[in-house]
Parts: sequence; C-alpha cells; structure tokens
Amino acid sequence: MKNIFPWKFTPTEEDFNDLWKNATFVFDTNFLLDLYRVSRRTSEDFLKILEHLKERIWLPNQVVGEFLDRKDGIIDSEIASLERSIGILEKWEQEQTSFSSLKISLRESGRLIGSEVESLFSEKSKSYERSISSTRKRIQKRLLELFETHSPIKKASDDIIEHLITLFDGKIGESYDEDKLQKLYKLGETRYAKKIPPGFEDEKEKDDIKKFGDFILWKQILDYAKDKSTQIILITGERKQDWWVKKDGQIQSPHLLLRKEFFLETQKQFWLYSTRRFLELARSNLNVFVSENSINESKSVSEYSEIQAIKSEREPYEIVSPVQAILNLNRYYSVIDSINSVKLPSIDFSKILGMPTFQITEILENITRSQRQMELISSYVSSDAFKNKYIEQNEALTKAISEVTRLAQVENNRQADLLARYFTRTIVNSSEKGEDSSDDSSTS
Repeated sequence: MKNIFPWKFTPTEEDFNDLWKNATFVFDTNFLLDLYRVSRRTSEDFLKILEHLKERIWLPNQVVGEFLDRKDGIIDSEIASLERSIGILEKWEQEQTSFSSLKISLRESGRLIGSEVESLFSEKSKSYERSISSTRKRIQKRLLELFETHSPIKKASDDIIEHLITLFDGKIGESYDEDKLQKLYKLGETRYAKKIPPGFEDEKEKDDIKKFGDFILWKQILDYAKDKSTQIILITGERKQDWWVKKDGQIQSPHLLLRKEFFLETQKQFWLYSTRRFLELARSNLNVFVSENSINESKSVSEYSEIQAIKSEREPYEIVSPVQAILNLNRYYSVIDSINSVKLPSIDFSKILGMPTFQITEILENITRSQRQMELISSYVSSDAFKNKYIEQNEALTKAISEVTRLAQVENNRQADLLARYFTRTIVNSSEKGEDSSDDSSTS
C-alpha cells in the first residue's frame, strides 16, 4: 500500500535519513533573500551549510531571476529603514520635550484643567530635556551598531552575491522559451481554478504572469528531478496553504498534492522544509555548527514577514528591511506576551446602582483601557487562536461597557452623592458601622 500511495504516509526515520544523505537541495527565492534580511553571523551560518552541501545543491532558473530582481530592493530598504528609524527617534524626542501627548491628555481630563494646561508647563526642566536627548542619542547609536551587523548595505560591496555565484556555478537550471511559458500560463489558469498547488494563493495577490511564479518554479523542479532521477528537498520561506498542510494554523507537512504529483512524475520522494526547520536539522544531520541565534533570527524574520503581509497592503516585491523587522519584532513579541495580561475587569454588576459616579467612571475607563489593549493586539496577531481570544474578550468587554453605562444612567446624582457620603463615614467610623448603617438606612 505504501509503495502505491507513498504521499499519504509520513516518511519514516529511515526515509528522512536517505533524503538527507542523497537528495538534491533546492532553495526558493525567499531563502536567498533571507541572507540579506538577517545579521551577518546568521547569513554566514546559511552560507556555511550551502558550502557543506555544495555538491548537492541546485537553483531553478525562476528562483535566480526573482532573486536578482529583488535583491537590490532589500539593500535600498535597509538604508531607508535606518533613516526612518532615526526620524522616529527625533520625533519622539520632540514630543517628549514639548509634552504634547501629556497636554492632550490633560486637556481631555476636564474643563478646569484643560483651560490652564499651557500654564502648567511654563517652566521647562533643563535636566529633563538633557535626559531625553541622552536617551535618544544612546538608542540612535545602538541602531547604527545594529545596522552595521547586518548584511551589505552597499551594492558595490555585496560579498553575499559573490559567494552565491561561486557556490551555484553550473548548478542553475535553464529558462523556458516563450512558447513553453505561454503553455504553462494556460495550464496554470486551469490548475488554479481547481486549487491545485502550488501558486493558486498568489492569484489574488499578484497580477498578470507574476502569479504563475511558484508554478513555473515547481515545473522546473519536476523537470530537473526527472532528468537527474533524484529526490528533492526544497527549502522555502513560503507559509501559504498552497505549499503546506496546516493544522490550527501550524505547518505540519508538505501539501499532499505536491508529494503526489512529484512521485507520479518522478517515482522519487519530495519533502519541504521552512528555513528555520532546515537550519535546525542541518545542525544534526550534517554535523554543521549553527548557532541558536541564527535559528531564532530566521524564525523571527519569517514570522514578521507574515505579519506584515496581513497587516498592510504591499507591492508583491516590497521587502521588509532587517533593521525595521527587528525594531517591530520587539514590539510584536511584547504584544504577544502581554495578551494574557489583558484581564476582564472584575465587576459585580449588582453593586453598580450603589456606587458613586466617580467609581462608575473609573470602571468604564478600566474596561475601555482593556478594550484598547485587545484592539492593539488584534492588529499585530494573525494566529486564529489569538484572534478567537480577541473576539471573545472584546465581546465581553463591549457587553460590560454597555451594562455599566445602562446602570449608570439609572443611578441619579442624589443616590450617588448619598452613597459616597455613606462609604466615607464607613471608612472613618468603622467601629460604629452598625449605627451608621442604621442611620443611612433610615435616611433612605
């Protein structure tokens, strides 16, 4: 049974060992571009693995074309990212020294304070301004250091491309002629309509023939595998469902239809790894040292790219720079880590009618604050599990706001003032609580 339908079975340990020992390793565009997205040390680990596998590596012509088209964009994006980051710091310094955010909040606190806001800041603190300036300079220095630890930022001194040219000399596939491409575009339309992988996920994101890039890449891999009678391990930065089987949003294995087509076309095995997983397994299967930092960084770049793809509309070939990725990843992970800290305020709705107005206002502010936190989280998180939690929490918070507001409307000013005086007397005269309660009750 397994010999007839091998794509329906997970390879055994023996199968994987054979793949790592004998298969040809193929790399997609994103893997090569990641060399420019990560730090120098991590890119050196990437290249060290390629050097170790140099007798069994190969690139489809489609990959090389896309890589060369997009590579310079990353370098340009890095330079722009540094400029934007410094601009953000300078804007932050200006806001802090002008107290703009604080002034806005104070103006919103009430008419009396709002009318006197400017007078509160008539005397500026020189020591405070020096502290803000010092902080900005320290962060800017760290940004410049971080920038220098990443891949080449000058096209004229791109040592990575030189290394790749040497490694893949004679190991790049031929391009298809125009007649062949036109036939494949028509075939691609048919496959996409039937949701046959890979590439159909690109149909809604890319225009014209660009949407067929993954399909052309796949056909070139199939042709090479048949010609060389070789097994293939493809390393990819893709995370879409036209490449993978996913469960609860997590990658499980290559798409079954890819494994099926590959076997039926070549009678050989095919497997797929993400960049992070490839680095992990290369360390053990090839006995090559790969730092834990390199593995973590490759994962971070991949996750951030996915978040950016969901969060904003981008041109197909716009690249996220490493510096901007790291700056935003820190914020992203802090948001992820804080999701469980967003707690539903503990509210006893039965007591709302007995609360002073200021306490009801505080409750509403606490609920609204929690809701804003959840909205911030939802804008950064693509995972279904997080989204479901956000929806659940947000619905509860919205209901809480509605209920507190309704009860607050029922409560009139006289009751609120009366109960406020009661609570004050209770705190001050706790030893006479029974008497005070009796007086209050009779007053009521």
